[in-house]
Amino acid sequence: MRIFFRNKFFSNHAIHFLNATQFLGALNDNIVKYLVVFFLIQFKGQEFTSKILFLVGIIYVIPFLLFSSAAGMLADRFSKQRLILILKCSEIFITFITFFAFSLRSEMSCYLLLFFLSIHSAAFGPPKYSIIPELVKPNAISKANGLIVSSTYLAIIFGTFLSSFIAQITNFNPFWCALLPFFIALIGFVTSVMIPYTKTKKTHTFINPFFPYEIYQTLKICKNTPHLLTIIFASAFFLFTGAFFQLNIIPFSMNSLHLNQIGGGYLFLSTSLGIATGSFIAGRLSKKRVEIGLSCIAAFFLALSFLLLPFSSVSIVLVFILLAFLGLAGGLFIVPLDTFVQTYSPEESRGRIIAAANFLSFFGVFIAPILLYVLNAFLQFSAATSFFLIGWVILGVFLCMLFRFAKEVFHFIGNFFLKSFIISSLPAEENILVLHPFSLKIYFLLFGLAPKTQFYLISNKPTFRESVLSFFSAYKIVYIEKNSVPSLHYLYKRIKEQKKEDEYSCLILQKSLFDSHQEAFSDPLLFIKREGKAIQFLPL
Repeated sequence: MRIFFRNKFFSNHAIHFLNATQFLGALNDNIVKYLVVFFLIQFKGQEFTSKILFLVGIIYVIPFLLFSSAAGMLADRFSKQRLILILKCSEIFITFITFFAFSLRSEMSCYLLLFFLSIHSAAFGPPKYSIIPELVKPNAISKANGLIVSSTYLAIIFGTFLSSFIAQITNFNPFWCALLPFFIALIGFVTSVMIPYTKTKKTHTFINPFFPYEIYQTLKICKNTPHLLTIIFASAFFLFTGAFFQLNIIPFSMNSLHLNQIGGGYLFLSTSLGIATGSFIAGRLSKKRVEIGLSCIAAFFLALSFLLLPFSSVSIVLVFILLAFLGLAGGLFIVPLDTFVQTYSPEESRGRIIAAANFLSFFGVFIAPILLYVLNAFLQFSAATSFFLIGWVILGVFLCMLFRFAKEVFHFIGNFFLKSFIISSLPAEENILVLHPFSLKIYFLLFGLAPKTQFYLISNKPTFRESVLSFFSAYKIVYIEKNSVPSLHYLYKRIKEQKKEDEYSCLILQKSLFDSHQEAFSDPLLFIKREGKAIQFLPL
């Protein structure tokens, strides 16, 4: 009986034990990574900052590129809980050698330490994320992801702070700087033991040493699930921007704000706190639905923050506020993407898909220090200018996502801002909607209530408005002759034939077409009028 209650307790709190384990792991990653940076700058001098950041970024990311695919295969073949337990044991050994790496005051020893730590993190990623659907109910995955991502960035906050604090207060004493990561690794092992055992999936996948081909085959599987591949690339882009920001914030603080390298570590706290807050909010907003539209909107504010950052250096307070806002947008951006990958990936290959997503993400992390070195060291751009340029790149990504996920964006806006003010329900999906006149508010309403709405703009001549809307995937433009009733009948028939399950089709007619073609719709129409507007539902 006592064992029964014990197991029940662990099962009910499984996500919290996983969260504690990954929090402590992320905390150690950031403490050791930043201590390596601070020690190397201390050994070599501030004039080598750009080179040190470049090498740290490259060395840290290489294991993610080499071993992510193999880690995903292992996560699909064996118990994810057992893999996590083994990896936490290895972390204890890695942190134990931290003292020797710092005591030798050698570049090579510090870079080797970072490399081993990165191998551990690369192997930990796939089981950490793919185990979430096995520990919580399907409708709780978004909330769990919000908790995990929020805690990860809280770990970055504390890791960045503790690395700066312990380096400063101990005057770079190797023993005390190494003791803290070792102690944290021990606690992480204890929390990993408390994660409930998960069964082996018994898949027949094998580790392929030619991992690029394996990742290519995995990405081909992703094409079978709508939007999955696009979202994996969007998630990878986020990690690229995060890595670029994390590396560039230290030169920015030194050049634009005239702080030292440790002060740059403190500056990152504001962004991490913002990401933690944004991740938590995103998990709450998503509830039972993955809100990709929220990610698209957050991408715009992420771009805006990068564009404004160079102009905020006149005030340290303004910089902190803007960095917190940047982090908030980042948290809102990434949680729906990660949740979508975990929710809609095929269960039998979920570990491989998450590993492939990790590979792409850390390929972006690999590109970040190279790009930073080219911009700051080779082209002699300031750190502030580099942030400004990346802002324009993010803005371009936002436009691509907006056109690709127009339905999801309009659904999010309609669901959260307009639905309660106009109408609370729609008839069954078997109806075709006829909308007149043009109303942006009604568009958002329909997407809020029915995110799979497909609009058909019926017109007899091109207009500027229709040219703009044609870029969005949710809109299709159909031109017919002004008095062509047969053409309208034919269109109506084709829509009924091609209409997908659970999808609304909405015809939008110009006033002249609507007035002259009402006889084309001989079936009874249901009128719902609000504020002088009319939505008409045509039963099939």
